[in-house]
Amino acid sequence: MRPFFNPVTAAAALLMLPSLAIWLSGLAWRPPADNAWLRAQLALTDTAGFPWALATCAVFSALIWLVHRARPRRACALAALCLAAVLAGQGVKVAIKNTVRDSRPYVDWLAARQGSSPDAFYRMTRAGRAAWVGQAAAAGCAVPAPLRGHWQRETGYSFPSGHTLFSATWALLCTGLFWPRRRRAARAACAAAVLWGALVAVSRMTLGMHWPWDLAAGTLISWLLALAALRLAQNLPPRFATLAKPRP
Repeated sequence: MRPFFNPVTAAAALLMLPSLAIWLSGLAWRPPADNAWLRAQLALTDTAGFPWALATCAVFSALIWLVHRARPRRACALAALCLAAVLAGQGVKVAIKNTVRDSRPYVDWLAARQGSSPDAFYRMTRAGRAAWVGQAAAAGCAVPAPLRGHWQRETGYSFPSGHTLFSATWALLCTGLFWPRRRRAARAACAAAVLWGALVAVSRMTLGMHWPWDLAAGTLISWLLALAALRLAQNLPPRFATLAKPRP
């Protein structure tokens, strides 16, 4: 058994817990109030969305460099491989979204209150969708302005969650790379990455951007991508070998 498989699989299971809990509970979504909780959720979700996702990539790449700085070629090869896995996930997301074409929770919620339908919403142009969201959310729906603005920026399809794909892929790559090193600092970094990934998933549900199954699917795709990337990393030529072998 490869040293990264079990920790990555365990981390993926932990990342799925919030979405599975909401899914099984059957809780109905409602827009949150305009308070500190909402602001925190918006800040969290921004770490996995453009443009702040670029800074997140820089942080994880820097962490990889820090751990492998004694061998610059290895550090660069590993960072490039991880970035490629993250980008591949976003490509997979776009392809699936445009095939499945599932509506977002907030779209269903607004459409039901406006006597409209999600299908009519998605037949509009992007600009038309944003304008409709602004009008519908301001028409007696008591939607906080920050949340309304977030909805207007994200009017695409729901399944799967691209933010979850992004955060979970980084969290699982971090787990696979650093957990087998059996060092306290490395494992603390893994735990922080997984916690961040889980909180991003929670924020996507809180903000009405995704259904629980969107997050579960995003995590599953991330798990497959992370395992593939880590397998490639382990099979790189000796001068680029990056994964630490477990200590006896």
